[in-house]
Amino acid sequence: MPIYTATDIDSFNKVLRSTGVGSAAMKLALFQNHPVSPPDNATGNRLESARGHIAPTKYPTSAVEFTKLKLDDEGERIAYIALTRVARDKVGALTFDCTTADATPIAARATKAPIWWLPWKSHHMVKMKIAPGDTAVCDSNNDPLPNPDLFFTAAVSGCSVFVRGLPGAPSVYHGGIDGKLVDSKQGKLLARGVFNKSQFKRLGGTTPEFWRQVLSGMDYDTVGGQSTDMKPTPGANKFNRPDKPVSEVNTTHYTSDKGTKTTVNSRALEKFLEKQAVARGRTIDVVQPWGSVFGLRTGGNWTFYLQQNVTLIYTKKASGQQISDCVVLACTPFFPGQGEARPPVLKSRDFERIEAALT
Repeated sequence: MPIYTATDIDSFNKVLRSTGVGSAAMKLALFQNHPVSPPDNATGNRLESARGHIAPTKYPTSAVEFTKLKLDDEGERIAYIALTRVARDKVGALTFDCTTADATPIAARATKAPIWWLPWKSHHMVKMKIAPGDTAVCDSNNDPLPNPDLFFTAAVSGCSVFVRGLPGAPSVYHGGIDGKLVDSKQGKLLARGVFNKSQFKRLGGTTPEFWRQVLSGMDYDTVGGQSTDMKPTPGANKFNRPDKPVSEVNTTHYTSDKGTKTTVNSRALEKFLEKQAVARGRTIDVVQPWGSVFGLRTGGNWTFYLQQNVTLIYTKKASGQQISDCVVLACTPFFPGQGEARPPVLKSRDFERIEAALT
């Protein structure tokens, strides 16, 4: 597949900066054809100042595990981005430089695209509410900001993302952990935020269920600052509420479903490519699924999408050259609605364009 040129990158960034009629359709077309791997965070994020960061009385320097952190400042919730090529790991994908509005000089804002930006913090759930499209917004110096029609959350890798509320002003949540939630060999708490099997069962039993419980509500040991005594808040449930339906993306939708380390679509693509490999003089080395979450506003209302992607690594037998690339399998809308983002099951005809583009 062709490597993105400087001209390509410039063209993509012009699409992101575009406004008015047709701009959302142009952005969606861009993301339907080009995988985007967001950064882990934005330069300038100050999550330690977010509301909800509970400090236990006995250990005031460490936060209670899995609390919800709410971003209030518009200069933190709005960021400026510029697309660029991924340098490593997901070669063949796009990423972007990301700086919060408060950390972006006014002169530099004109050359970048504004977005609503949701960062993440390990062992927590970060929340932000998007202001209605007709609302004036400003940075911490009261300088006016654009009210963006584009949303991204930080990179997802086993994380869960929830969207709830009205389409014109939804709330978005990102929950994740750097490491693992459960260690089956442990009889007691191994480390902060790592549970044994019985503890984890009490908290949902699966990664998606755990983050659903955190969204609905958890009771904590706020004195010791540990998560050993975490338990679901009795009666708390943010799901099945018609007035504020919840839609979600979780790890089973983009990295691993049915207890495997891959997805239905990624497995199908791998089988399709392997059937063609001998005739094409290739060996297929890696087909690794991953995803990203973005949103677009049209007519005052938001639609959120899961971009389901794969990293392909294959070797050309004649030369021994190993090539790495990334492709989009599907962009699946999951909000508005109530339930999970389940990408469509793809067939061989859907993979033909991918196979034909391999060198």
